[in-house]
Amino acid sequence: MNVRELVDGLEYICDESGEVIRCPICNEIWVRDVEGDVEHGECPHLRFMYSPDGGFDIFNNWSAKTFINNFETALEIQVNDDSFENYATLFKAQSNAEIDEIVFHCWDDFPLVQWEIYWGFKND
Repeated sequence: MNVRELVDGLEYICDESGEVIRCPICNEIWVRDVEGDVEHGECPHLRFMYSPDGGFDIFNNWSAKTFINNFETALEIQVNDDSFENYATLFKAQSNAEIDEIVFHCWDDFPLVQWEIYWGFKND
């Protein structure tokens, strides 16, 4: 599965008014953060949002159970084997007919804040 960072200035926009994350297919807003007031949206393409701290949020009524179980099992095995590299590598190894691509963004305000979020979507 293709996993890539959001395209800065197109899919991820950050300016003095806040941050916006858009669908790579239809430009619908998935996340808008204005001075800490966060709004979440969705579109027909969005299948999931994943945060390592919060887990999966599922969108558009697809059967995600097998996908989530496979991902969590792979994560548990790598953590237990001390072979965990990153979440992007885990997502690349996954396969599901409902997900064509996964995009992510990493926020890094070291040493205060470091986190990442992944969005899986269908191209059609």
